[in-house]
Amino acid sequence: ADLDEVVGTPSVKLVVRHPDVGPERLLALARSLGVPGVHATTSGAPFLEVSRAGVTKATALARHCAALGVAASEVVAFGDNLNDVEMIAWAGHGVAMGNGLPEARAVADEVAPPNSDDGVAVIIERILAG
Repeated sequence: ADLDEVVGTPSVKLVVRHPDVGPERLLALARSLGVPGVHATTSGAPFLEVSRAGVTKATALARHCAALGVAASEVVAFGDNLNDVEMIAWAGHGVAMGNGLPEARAVADEVAPPNSDDGVAVIIERILAG
């Protein structure tokens, strides 16, 4: 699409992709620009995600939970990548996957077994049995 059309249309997220530059490098470049009011992150997909500052999985989950009357302390959230970090930290019990990025594991209350070992199921089954 034409650049003026892209930046002139309201959107929730901008996806940046380059055939020769990976998402981690795009993230470093985006952050080095120091553009105020934006939040750039990666998800494990082959692109960079850019949204307005403060628009994260954590803020979406917090709004949804508030509408349902669910406190953060009652929430278990699972994640594995940079776009999950705020959500894992926000949840009453944040769980990072064993195969997740160090940044996700660093903010987690618990690290689950990796996806290949059914990590989410292991944690859910334990919680339901407890």
